[in-house]
Amino acid sequence: MKGTADEDLRGLTIVNPVSKTITAFPEALSNFWIHKGLIRNFTSRDISQRYRNSIVGYFWTVLEPLLLSAVYYFLFTILRDTTDSRLPLWIILGVITWQYFSKGLNASVNSLTGNKNMIKQIYFPRELFAVSKVMAQLVVTAMSLVVAIPFMIKLGIQPTWQLLFAPIALMLVTLQVLGVGWLFAVSNVHHGDIAHLTRFVTRAGFFVSPVMWQVSLAIEKAGPKSYYLDYLYILNPMVVPLELMRCAFDGTSLVVPNWAIIWSVLFSILSVYIGLTVFKKTESKVVKRL
Repeated sequence: MKGTADEDLRGLTIVNPVSKTITAFPEALSNFWIHKGLIRNFTSRDISQRYRNSIVGYFWTVLEPLLLSAVYYFLFTILRDTTDSRLPLWIILGVITWQYFSKGLNASVNSLTGNKNMIKQIYFPRELFAVSKVMAQLVVTAMSLVVAIPFMIKLGIQPTWQLLFAPIALMLVTLQVLGVGWLFAVSNVHHGDIAHLTRFVTRAGFFVSPVMWQVSLAIEKAGPKSYYLDYLYILNPMVVPLELMRCAFDGTSLVVPNWAIIWSVLFSILSVYIGLTVFKKTESKVVKRL
């Protein structure tokens, strides 16, 4: 009877085998290319669902960061008593960039739990869920950056070649949220505390990252202590994308240390490789936990 059972199973194919460590990353890249149409459809779906039943619709992509920036601007202007004319532009760019990081990271960490019904019904590469969620947020962020143009006109800032920093900043943030999201997405299925911890980190990170303040100002106030402040930058890979985004639109020079830039780039690349590898090796048995 055993031989007969083995013969019956011989022609079957395992739908979602556990990936090997060496082949996990290239397998995932291949899946992205093969299913690129599916990623586009999921991305479009996520964007449409976000603004469904909304009176102003896609105008919220501009209105939301504007309202948040207005609140933060008045609050921090009163507390800091500053008259810097470029502060509103710096704040709105910081808020938009951090919102992308925060919403993208939370969405990618919850990419499996948020699509559990679809995962139980049909199989396709599950790493696509995080990609579509983050791509949808990337589109919204790119549309939100349009709000910086009126500020540039009012301040008399002429566009320069440094506008190329903007897509570089978005790319670094995209890699970080995808990498960290893939790394913890499966763990989040087993332990819901991961999602709560992620939300706390993104909220607390808002204050310790240069969202409402600039690195140049921190260095100036730190004085001789700036040497130790430089090391603090290394521990926060989001410093470089935030500063790149500001430099892209206001044309100022990037003041972060070179090795902080290298660390941010390395962190972004390594997080994607490690996160995607861990995801591919562990997600095959996640269905029964959903």
